[in-house]
Amino acid sequence: MRQVRVASATLLAIAAVTAVDAVPTPTAQPAPQPVREYTTQPTRTVSLANLGDAKLVAKAALYVSDDGGSSWRKDQEQVVAENATALPVFTFTAPKDGAFGLWTVATMRDGRAEPEPVSGAAPKLNLVVDRASPTLERLETTLGGVADGLATLAVSWKIADANLGAEPVSIEVSTDQGKSFAAKQTGAAEGTSAITVSAANAELQVRIVAHDLAGNVLTSPAKAVALPVAAKPADAEAQLAAAVAALPAPAELGVAGRSSSAMVTSGGSPLASAEPAPQPQAGPSAAPGTPAGTPAAAGNEPDVVANRDVEARYAREAGAPVAQQRGRQPGGETETAAPANQPASNRPTTADASAPYLTGAAADSALDAARQADSGGDVDGALGQYLRLHRSSVAKTAISEELALLRRLGDHATIVGIVNALPPELRTDDARLHAARASLARGDNAGAAAWAAKVRASADEAREALLVLGRALKADGRATDARRVFDRLAGGNDEIAAQARAER
Repeated sequence: MRQVRVASATLLAIAAVTAVDAVPTPTAQPAPQPVREYTTQPTRTVSLANLGDAKLVAKAALYVSDDGGSSWRKDQEQVVAENATALPVFTFTAPKDGAFGLWTVATMRDGRAEPEPVSGAAPKLNLVVDRASPTLERLETTLGGVADGLATLAVSWKIADANLGAEPVSIEVSTDQGKSFAAKQTGAAEGTSAITVSAANAELQVRIVAHDLAGNVLTSPAKAVALPVAAKPADAEAQLAAAVAALPAPAELGVAGRSSSAMVTSGGSPLASAEPAPQPQAGPSAAPGTPAGTPAAAGNEPDVVANRDVEARYAREAGAPVAQQRGRQPGGETETAAPANQPASNRPTTADASAPYLTGAAADSALDAARQADSGGDVDGALGQYLRLHRSSVAKTAISEELALLRRLGDHATIVGIVNALPPELRTDDARLHAARASLARGDNAGAAAWAAKVRASADEAREALLVLGRALKADGRATDARRVFDRLAGGNDEIAAQARAER
């Protein structure tokens, strides 16, 4: 028994000494979740960790994967000196932008080593090198309306980048012509949103600022949004002057002014008048004291005359007859504002200004509902939906489809009413052409000519607008001017040219 006890004590002493001098063996630890690091710098230092004394390490290697761990290659290896005091440090330089998996392996002096990565092994460190800023694919701004000093803007955007967070976008607005911008809203990489900002100035500017996870920044060019300037007449005379200024120019109506200068069409070609000037007729808008059949004399009245009809003021400016023929004329029937087969419509022409502004999926859903109602024969339901969409991010599309539906119904009065009520930012060339056709159908030749002349010469609708202008002039008795318009159009080989040739 004594010998056994001595032996046991000896073994315990030897075990204790051995425990002190033994080389620590790297122990298997639960694999941590791979770290993903985003950077704009292609160079990254990688050091060994949790290995204790550097003297125990014989060598170390750095393995790299550029396919997510599917394959690995040894990128670098370092032999550690026996008297080393610091663990090895690797410097990895990415050959290009992209994701790189990094894995270190240490071999101890006693021959034991950490495991090398195998195919499919998750990297210990995912290094994502990204030196490119996000790119802007779309930025659209639409003015929804202005009320109570506030403007509602529909902003639609899309940016692209391989490394984006949940809300990488900031919508910024400037109210001082781009001198400063304020962030109004954050959002995802793609979206549509309505924002409300002060309408104190005549113009707003909107831009997108986007950040990716590596810290690259995109600042888009600013989009300008013009705000309507509210007229503030001081008195009745100023109201009259504003009303006259809003009327079509004499050239747009085919009427020579006091200078008898040639009419100019929307395309810019002079249409010299060969027709005798029509004799003036007495009418309710004639100036007091002016004999029937006598044009208003230039310079006999002040520029702004209170309590006078707008038509009288316009006639003086244009040098045209003081009044249009109204009532029963000798040898003719009573004329009305519209033909008997085109009665005025009772349909509404403006959207409810208190309705919320629709954007994104809500606007798209409402547009689909309008189209389904139309295809299903529910005309009133479709028109109601289209009118509601005047306050939405799809307003221009909805208005175009609404006017096309009203044209199929022959409701020309509502077409003119809607286009007249549209704010300037929604009054497209398509809408102007609809108003011109509808005015012509109602017998309003002057209105048809005015709307047609406002269609831009570069627009897709320009040729048909010029055809409507020619028909309006022809119906108004301006045969020579109309012929010149038709001659311009007749040289083509499309349907417009064929109709122009038939009108000559």
